[in-house]
Amino acid sequence: MSLNFCPQCGAKWIKNAKFCSQCGYKHISEQNTSGESKNKAEYPPTEKSLSYKMNLHQKVFIGTLALIAVLLLFVFTQKTIVKKEENNTLNIEKKEQIDELAQQFEPITLKNKTELLNAKNWQDSLKALQQIIQDAEQQRRMEWAGYYRELIANKEKTEIKYIDAASRYFEATKTVSDTALKRKIAVRAISIYEKVLKINPNNVNASVDMAVCYTLTGNPMQGIFMLKDIADKNPTHVLAQHNLGILSMQTGQFEKAVQRFEKVLALKPENVIIKEQALLYAGIGYMEMKKKNEARIKFTELVNTAQTPDYQAEAKQYLSLLEK
Repeated sequence: MSLNFCPQCGAKWIKNAKFCSQCGYKHISEQNTSGESKNKAEYPPTEKSLSYKMNLHQKVFIGTLALIAVLLLFVFTQKTIVKKEENNTLNIEKKEQIDELAQQFEPITLKNKTELLNAKNWQDSLKALQQIIQDAEQQRRMEWAGYYRELIANKEKTEIKYIDAASRYFEATKTVSDTALKRKIAVRAISIYEKVLKINPNNVNASVDMAVCYTLTGNPMQGIFMLKDIADKNPTHVLAQHNLGILSMQTGQFEKAVQRFEKVLALKPENVIIKEQALLYAGIGYMEMKKKNEARIKFTELVNTAQTPDYQAEAKQYLSLLEK
């Protein structure tokens, strides 16, 4: 098949030429098996077409890079926004927690609470918290001191700060008279002692105090079993023996109680309160067991050595009862 004009641009076709002299159009006529003609149009590569293809690839590549850069910037910006929102949420939650505490325990001083709520950074918050804690401990309101020390501990996340908070709650369980509130405080102390033991599993004192707190909850046997386990593994641990003695006294097991307190006294505790309590409770245990001579020895020693007036006075009362 012959062509007189280029079907692409209309230029005159040079005879026997394979390409158009104007646009470079290529025309090839082939016969297939069915006898039908099949035309294929091709263009020879030219400098202009190659340049166009290169420019196209470059544009696509540059566009892709730009898109990636935009996506990365978007992700980074979103993370920053989320982080800021999280920080704001934490601040709001902290304020709500403090307000909740105010309803339960009452605010200590309105001025310090206001300073805490309006604090702009952690240092300002810490300063206000420390003042509140000081006021609480001066008033012997250890449940307040425990709560605000817990706020500090949750921020700094150190063993000593968690112990500071838990020990205040533990002390509060001895002074709070309301049974329901005492149980709540004990449960709160347990949760903090768990954090202490997660940091330092070898802190036996924390384990003992946590076990005692369990005895104040709805599951006292768990605490008793924990104390016995600690005492078995640490037979010279004064607090474990002492608390088991107190629990035995509370359940009327005076013989077991006396055995525990004699162990405590044999260990010569440095803590004056522990020593004086052991003498007093051992004397009471012996009285309940009808062993007056042993009881008299304990009470007499306490009267002569006591540094705590209350324990000394109580020992004198028991001595007078023995003389009757």
